[in-house]
Amino acid sequence: MPRTIALLPDFYVIGAQKAGTTALCSLLAQHPAIAFSQPKEPFILSRDEAWLHPHFFARFPDAYREWDWNGNREHILAQYADCFADAAPGQLCGEGSTSYLASHHAPERLAALRPDAKIIVMLRDPAERAYSAWRHYVKSGESCLNFAAHLEYEGGLTLYMGEYAAHLKRWLTYFSGAQILVLQSDALRLQRGEALAATLDFLSLPPFDEPPVNEDGNEALRPRSLALQLHLNRLRQKYASQSPFSPYRRTGQGMTQVGLECLSAWNLTDRPGLPMQPEIRSMLDAYYARANHDLPEILQQVRYVSMDMG
Repeated sequence: MPRTIALLPDFYVIGAQKAGTTALCSLLAQHPAIAFSQPKEPFILSRDEAWLHPHFFARFPDAYREWDWNGNREHILAQYADCFADAAPGQLCGEGSTSYLASHHAPERLAALRPDAKIIVMLRDPAERAYSAWRHYVKSGESCLNFAAHLEYEGGLTLYMGEYAAHLKRWLTYFSGAQILVLQSDALRLQRGEALAATLDFLSLPPFDEPPVNEDGNEALRPRSLALQLHLNRLRQKYASQSPFSPYRRTGQGMTQVGLECLSAWNLTDRPGLPMQPEIRSMLDAYYARANHDLPEILQQVRYVSMDMG
């Protein structure tokens, strides 16, 4: 049954990216009283913030006009409603766009659309989150640099995503603390039942009749050889920018584009990856200690679920 614009999502899992949002959304989507957006991350409220979506606009440089909120708002909202076309009457609708947490415009836009919305935030150690984000970019072919170089040259987005205090302050400008649930990612990972119960209670929903199955499809694949993966990513980006008429066109190295993708897929494995270099870890810990120095006080203003279920 199609939803009208007036009945857009009731709750939003807004990030942080690489903090367990895919797992949470997958679990919540199994509740009979919840209809989750298709896709999980429509990015509707932040898509025109090009600095938040550099890889999208690198692939689709002419897409800005379509996603310009000020110039194309009604069309955008109509597309948003389509994400919930399968929702049944009485179900709560939710979505999980992880760019919203750091967005400069999403809080104000959402407050105008759904001032009664409930907001769910998942937080992870920000240094580990940054490292996981880089590994994701390597896996997806979007980064051609090692972690240290990525942090230096990618424009600061990876670091900025972990400045949780500033992001939560911005959301608290538009929503009351009672409307915001902050969930520690380790709580969901290690105490899933309790964390899910707290989340459903926040949404005023009954608990699951049976424990849901973890259907997180966001596998943490890592390269067997980082050097090979970064080289493959450079080649993939180079030849993806050429004429798209034939996916079997030959590259200068005598490999096809399809061959590059196959070799990249072979190079990815689910075995444990290398840990972060200690000196980079120390630098990130110091950076985030300064950026998030007032986070404990901010968490007292919202509903906070940590490992001890406090």
